[in-house]
Amino acid sequence: AAVERRVRAIRPDALWLEVTHEPRALTAADGSTRPLDVLRDRPVAAFCGLGNPAGFRHTIAACGFRLVELREFPDHHRYDRDDVESLSAWADRLEVDAVVCTVKDLVKLDVAHLGRRPLWAVSIELSFLAGREPFEQRLRTVLRNE
Repeated sequence: AAVERRVRAIRPDALWLEVTHEPRALTAADGSTRPLDVLRDRPVAAFCGLGNPAGFRHTIAACGFRLVELREFPDHHRYDRDDVESLSAWADRLEVDAVVCTVKDLVKLDVAHLGRRPLWAVSIELSFLAGREPFEQRLRTVLRNE
């Protein structure tokens, strides 16, 4: 509430949104999904190219996956063939049931497996707590004016 009051004092007409984001499913490169429970308490390897890899580590823990190892790449990393080969060899060396990453990383790889391990992205769902209607109205206005 204090942050909103401060923003309103500076910019009374600012659009104010309150949202949550939560892991919802595992997504494969082909778009198929599985419930998070399929990897709960299972050993997984993970990698990400994020500015805050600690956040992804927290997400994995919140999903109940047993993280064996997390490999970090720079934010917005462009994966190439060498990366895929390296990740595949890495995944095969580890005693894990699957490899998990972010959707942001999955779309850059477009592979179903790394080595002999299935590759899944943790899909995140955004839910509005406040401000959905004004946000959607403003979005429609912007899109009409393009």
